Amino acid sequence: MRKLLQVAWHEFYLTVFKKSFILSLLSVPLVMGLNIGVGQIMERANRDNQPTGVVDEAGVMVPLSVYETWADGGGHSFIRYADEASAEAAAAADEIGGYFLVTADYLQTNQVLSKADKEPSGNVVGAFFDYLQLSIGKDLPPAVVGRLTDGSRVAVRSLDGERTIPVGGPTLELMLPLLAMIPIAGLIIASVGYMTQAVVSEKENRTMELLLTTISSDQLIAGKILGIVAISFVQLCFWVLVLVVWIWGAGATGMAWFQDPVINWEIILGTALVALPTYVLATAVMVAVSSATTSVQDAQQLTPVVIISMFIPAYTAGAIVMNPDGTFAMLLTFLPFMSLLTVAMRNLFSVVPGWQVAAATVAQTIYSVGAIWLASRAFRLGMLRYGQRLTWKSLLRRQSAGERRAA
Repeated sequence: MRKLLQVAWHEFYLTVFKKSFILSLLSVPLVMGLNIGVGQIMERANRDNQPTGVVDEAGVMVPLSVYETWADGGGHSFIRYADEASAEAAAAADEIGGYFLVTADYLQTNQVLSKADKEPSGNVVGAFFDYLQLSIGKDLPPAVVGRLTDGSRVAVRSLDGERTIPVGGPTLELMLPLLAMIPIAGLIIASVGYMTQAVVSEKENRTMELLLTTISSDQLIAGKILGIVAISFVQLCFWVLVLVVWIWGAGATGMAWFQDPVINWEIILGTALVALPTYVLATAVMVAVSSATTSVQDAQQLTPVVIISMFIPAYTAGAIVMNPDGTFAMLLTFLPFMSLLTVAMRNLFSVVPGWQVAAATVAQTIYSVGAIWLASRAFRLGMLRYGQRLTWKSLLRRQSAGERRAA
């Protein structure tokens, strides 16, 4: 046990204090923050806060004071002009961003013209049509006018009634498993890279042969895996902390999506149960790949296969969304690597039954045990056949007595 822990600490120390590890640690929150920040900037850039003119040739628009009272300060700022010439002069002087012209024959043609140097943003158009509908329905009760301007609000509910996506779209509670996939995927990708370097580089510089004179191959591999797990735990804790702080900060700054978040711990626990054996599976597979190859480059060429396999459910998202409880979605739930993202996506549109989460966890655990056995065998055979690539046939065939004694 002492030697195993020494190997684990060696892997942990060599990796955690590298600049590359610090960069990878910061990369996920930086990328998430950059994407969200760019989205916020683009949204604000598309919003036009400059006043917009209104010219009412049809004589249907109510006074602005009525609209402003009805909108309760939440509408866009408009300025009324008596004629089009006045509005054009204001636009030329950059007093307004443009103007809407309600033509004289509006009641017959429903025609409204927008005149501006650029297309008005969605918030401006929406606010103007609220103003227009309020004006047309000025003789109706306020509640009726409000209902007309609100339009239809469609909430999506699963057939079993257990999952409802509200009017404004998925809530943070529903999206959290998918958001958690980002650091988990980054964790697996980073671990795959660490394990490749830990095994193949020591094979190339012959350090592995010296280590095996003082420690068994099983202890060596177990120590390396334990060290990588400890590294991954540090990354996960940091990313979870960043995510919690970010959600709190976003809520404190007034972002509605993050106000009073409700966390469904049952879904989070189910996702974590599937994620753990998936992580072990990916790590063990890369140990086997690294042990079977003769160089870091060869092992890195096979790494994308593991990563792409994890994201296959994203490429088939249409089928999963249309029928989250169908045969295809259930099949992906139990397949290696694909289970984690499939469970997260299904939980967005339905509620994955507990027995399926448990079965998926058991299935991924079985795959992991098989991958660990394969990794251990690949490592032993790789040391016996130094400099030669291992084939699947040699990995799966029965060991000879000489190989068992050497192992």
